[in-house]
Amino acid sequence: MGSLLSGALSWLVVVTIGLPPMLVYWLAGVIGRGLRRRGPSPPAGSLLAEPEEGERGKRRDAAPPG
Repeated sequence: MGSLLSGALSWLVVVTIGLPPMLVYWLAGVIGRGLRRRGPSPPAGSLLAEPEEGERGKRRDAAPPG
């Protein structure tokens, strides 16, 4: 019985020491894939930034009508 307990304790130590680095590596991969898929957002003043709801089709530097 003592041998079984010793073996179980040894495996518990191996899992406790080995599992956290693997989980950190896996989580970093998941976060990295999520960030690459979404991509960086364009700067606020960029032409790539989507215009607000009421400003579609208008240019900010266009002269006012009239």
